[in-house]
Amino acid sequence: MRKVCSLLFIVSFLLMTLVAKAQPKLEECNNGLFSTQIKSLIIRDSIVYAVANKKDILKSTDQGLTWTKLTTNLPDKQINCMSVSIKYLLVGNTNGFYISSDKGVNWLNKNNGILTSNSVNCILSDSTNNVYIGLPNGIYYANNAYMTGYNVTWVNKSDGLNNSTIKCLVRYGSKILAGSEGGGIFISDNNGSYWSASNNGLTNDTITCMVVSENNIFAGTKSGGVCMSTNEGVQWTAVNTGLTNLKIISLRVIGSSIYAGTDKGLFVAPIQDMNWISIPNEIFDANINCITNDKDNIFVGTNNSGLLISSDSGENWKRPNSGISLLKINCLAGSSNNMYVGTEGGGIFVSSNKGNNWKSFSNGLSSNYIHSIVISGDSIFAGTHGGLEFLTENDYAWKTIYNGQVSKNFVLGDDIYCCSSMYVLTAKRNELVWKQIMYNDVRSMAKIGQKTFAGMLTQYGPKGIITGGGLFVKNDNDTLWKEIGFKNKSVGTMVINKSNLLVLSDKGFLITTDLGISWEPIKFNAPDTYLTTIVGNGKDIFLGTSGLDDTPGMLFSSSDNGSSWKVIDTILNEKLLLNMNISGNYLFLNFTKDGMYRIDISDYVSVEEKPGAEEFSVYPNPAGDFITVTLKPSEGFEPSEGSEIEIYNTLGEKVMTVEQTFLSVQQINISDLPKGIYILRMGNEVAKFIKL
Repeated sequence: MRKVCSLLFIVSFLLMTLVAKAQPKLEECNNGLFSTQIKSLIIRDSIVYAVANKKDILKSTDQGLTWTKLTTNLPDKQINCMSVSIKYLLVGNTNGFYISSDKGVNWLNKNNGILTSNSVNCILSDSTNNVYIGLPNGIYYANNAYMTGYNVTWVNKSDGLNNSTIKCLVRYGSKILAGSEGGGIFISDNNGSYWSASNNGLTNDTITCMVVSENNIFAGTKSGGVCMSTNEGVQWTAVNTGLTNLKIISLRVIGSSIYAGTDKGLFVAPIQDMNWISIPNEIFDANINCITNDKDNIFVGTNNSGLLISSDSGENWKRPNSGISLLKINCLAGSSNNMYVGTEGGGIFVSSNKGNNWKSFSNGLSSNYIHSIVISGDSIFAGTHGGLEFLTENDYAWKTIYNGQVSKNFVLGDDIYCCSSMYVLTAKRNELVWKQIMYNDVRSMAKIGQKTFAGMLTQYGPKGIITGGGLFVKNDNDTLWKEIGFKNKSVGTMVINKSNLLVLSDKGFLITTDLGISWEPIKFNAPDTYLTTIVGNGKDIFLGTSGLDDTPGMLFSSSDNGSSWKVIDTILNEKLLLNMNISGNYLFLNFTKDGMYRIDISDYVSVEEKPGAEEFSVYPNPAGDFITVTLKPSEGFEPSEGSEIEIYNTLGEKVMTVEQTFLSVQQINISDLPKGIYILRMGNEVAKFIKL
């Protein structure tokens, strides 16, 4: 009697629906995935200018919220530095020195063939016509650099510099200081006529940047952190307390504080005590290239996180709304610990902290154009424009295991598949001997037991006739593929869920519970949308749609093989969903223009399940004359409590008893049971199924 009462409680528990939870939060997670590299930042007349991707100049008139690319007459050369005077913008590139008097639209070349080297590394200007420029072999000076219509007379001011490469220039009172590569700091007190080395106390002789405050001069070094001088550069002292990275790329004095950009984050220190504090580095990528500010904001330019802006002294940061480009993401794949994305021209990136930031993972790739990524155990396979690449999660360099463009790749058991638009090749993982098996454009593959399924893409033949497409299947011991449906229809995505196969195709969204013998449409009520992508975790299915006209796209979940759906988010109409994947408890979504977002899927289980219930499953569900029970014994699962499988109706009455075989798969004939809801009990675990 106690067993029946206990079972009635379990039945009631299983039939309850989950209480509605709070609206899920769609979180952006694009840190490190920006294609716009910000090299330099300056502000003039409330306009912010940025050097992007080494050659482009961007402009913002709304404090950095939106950006436009300037169409200029500058040569297609790398821009090394950008500066500003009262009336002009100044640029130094690998082709020389340029000025603009119309806010960066038109530029005048001011080389005139006088310079011994045309690559300008840094610029120092004043309110008059005086300009100093640092070159790979010294310093040049001109007192008429701003005068339009005149040739600039450049004078070599390198006496005492020992042919050093000059990286930065600052003025402190009547003195000019020059930071060099390998030669330390040089000082001139006669406007550059002669320079003297002043390196006492420096921690490194390569100087990357310098700034001045009222009473101090600061020098950033390549590997020795920050040095400070309180006596006009005569003596230097390291000021690195709290500075956990000593490779300094940029410095900026803002009020009573100094900011330091390193190759591993951003730091700030009060000038009064020089104790550095790290600004949380998950916001930034590795290199902080430049820092500037206006009266309201701090602007930070990075290598792979684009531009970041703070209006509260660095406590919180935001990105521009437009004009700073994201990398185009083609594919994504997740393991339990990491998420990987493949990009169009940017290689592969990995996140080990739930998408908070991304790092390049492209060492050894034959191509940075990534078409697909597949994870199998601790192995990762990437299909690229140059071939199929392989490594394990503990490796540091990719190895090419197939040469040739790969548009899709799959790993099913011991078999690896490389797909292009014209053919499919396969090889065993332990042999890597490739052989061609198809002349089709395969878009999706899946394997259940000994059956492998392949979904094809349609093509347009002569006179617009559609050819190709379809779903094919092959047993492990067969060599030939057999078409089982979807003729002349593209089969784009396949997902295995609870031993069932779900297919998203031109024919619709369908499910088979008998390995492709019969198909049933999955009912889905979302008008004015089209289904974009599906992904599963073995228990729940997640479905993304894209809206039509003014209808927003939506995100759904189902825990009953698509019999019912729960809306978990309404995606804004302008966010066009491309694909998604799962890593740990997070669902990652890739949008056309907006990049990567994430949702914590642990909040979206629509039916509460007793721990351990997933260790066996019943399918098909709903069922006809037969059900199949799959068993996966684990800790806490106790089928030895009885050697029988028991089936109860919703009244708690035992209606059927079957001897348990203890095989991993057991089929049960339920043709004599009336239609209704039943509970199957195996040991101390139960599962619900419906008899049709």
